[in-house]
Amino acid sequence: MMAKNHKTMLSSIIIGAVFLLTQVNFSIYLPTMPALAQLYGVTSHQIMSSISYGFFGYLLGQLFWGTASDYFGRKRMLLLALLLYSISLAWLIFSTFIVEFFILYSIMGFAIAACTSIGNAFMHDIYGASKVKIALSYVGITLASGPFVFPFVGTYLLTWFNWKAPFLFLLIASTLIFLALAIYIKEPKKNAPTNTANASNVSLIQRFSNVLTHQPFLAYVLALSCSFGLFYSYMTVSSYLFIKYFHLSTKNFGAINALVVMGYFLGAITFSILVKRAHLRHLVMAALFISLISSAILLILCLTHTSSLFSIIVVMMMFIFGLGISVPACKSGCMSSHSHYPGVSASCMKLIQSGGALILSAVAAYVGVSFSLIPLSILLFSGSVISTALFFFILPSHST
Repeated sequence: MMAKNHKTMLSSIIIGAVFLLTQVNFSIYLPTMPALAQLYGVTSHQIMSSISYGFFGYLLGQLFWGTASDYFGRKRMLLLALLLYSISLAWLIFSTFIVEFFILYSIMGFAIAACTSIGNAFMHDIYGASKVKIALSYVGITLASGPFVFPFVGTYLLTWFNWKAPFLFLLIASTLIFLALAIYIKEPKKNAPTNTANASNVSLIQRFSNVLTHQPFLAYVLALSCSFGLFYSYMTVSSYLFIKYFHLSTKNFGAINALVVMGYFLGAITFSILVKRAHLRHLVMAALFISLISSAILLILCLTHTSSLFSIIVVMMMFIFGLGISVPACKSGCMSSHSHYPGVSASCMKLIQSGGALILSAVAAYVGVSFSLIPLSILLFSGSVISTALFFFILPSHST
């Protein structure tokens, strides 16, 4: 029994690192954006759009990895994805043109998609449908530490070395995770490629249809898409918000951004505590209302021209605190509301989630923050209204 618990814990730690790599991929290089814009000779809007290119590849990856893992095995497909990711990353470090950078970052996004879509299915295999909700709450804390810690790490790597240092850090991390996965993780027996339940009995189209027409799943996944997209709307413009708009140094940006994104980390911890005691539906609703009220306050401050650095930090921290609860809560709702096809459920969830991030981060990059915070505040408020309304009207009242 002790050996089994130890093995489960080790597997959870490694899969947790796999999850974390996705957040590090999209957050550690944020402080380098102004330097990259200067290096490649492009505008701030163009370099901020690199996040959208990454999420475009990430979105395409959701169509492939999770479902492929149902047919060919979790471990095999995850190792293949990590190998593709590392090769693309190594090439990106030596890229010389912005188009080359965008293409490679899109391929990295495609490969890193496997970490979450297969990772969610892995957690379902390890813990089962009854315990996956609690397990994913702890994964949420792990994921929340990425945007909280690694822009700060990226800031110091950039300060001490150059723009390549954060990407080298990623390359080392992905290599270590690849080795740990190859050595210590075994393919779950019920999902081995030669013994995939339901694969021959139910067509792929039927699987997707069953998942996407399940009303509780649909409510949670749409709220997740909006919440995750709103978070990355902020992350996309964060370096320009503090470095260009408020004229902070790169080092100060790392500290201030870590303070703001700490709200996401605290939200994830709050969810992990409350998920065992509270109704999941109520947690999501409370989190969505926190973000809605915070975004309304931000919009009022911007429209009345009474915003300051301090007020922006406080309000954004409240806003992101709400997202820190809603994102892992909605993920738990998705993975626990439909347990028949965990690979397809994970793929659908991550596909729609990354679609929201792609759209909203692209809008955020377009509106920018160079001259006014009003467009960004309108985007955050509108997204909060839509996510709250979708969840409230779609989820049946009797659902968890």
